[in-house]
Amino acid sequence: MGAASLAAWAEARRPLLQWVSVAGIAALLSAVIFRDAQGFASQFASTAALAATFILMSMLVGWAVGGLVGASRRDRFTLTAEFATRKLAVATAVAIGGAVVESTL
Repeated sequence: MGAASLAAWAEARRPLLQWVSVAGIAALLSAVIFRDAQGFASQFASTAALAATFILMSMLVGWAVGGLVGASRRDRFTLTAEFATRKLAVATAVAIGGAVVESTL
């Protein structure tokens, strides 16, 4: 199956694939939260503040990088969003990986 036909296949099923992706992320986050609901509740405020700071700093770096390379305003916005999104994905992976490691100890 070539890349073009794979892209066409995915595009034809976009609503379903988007729904499955969101449902999978929601299930993963729910599993992590419910595994230690009391710990999640007790650490939520500090974790949320740290996560917000992490994301805002990532956005600032994305905006700055866009400025350094002379990107247009639209491209700088895209870099800002992309930096924050990638850092959020890394933070989620680390958090989930930490939960898995803790459960095996």
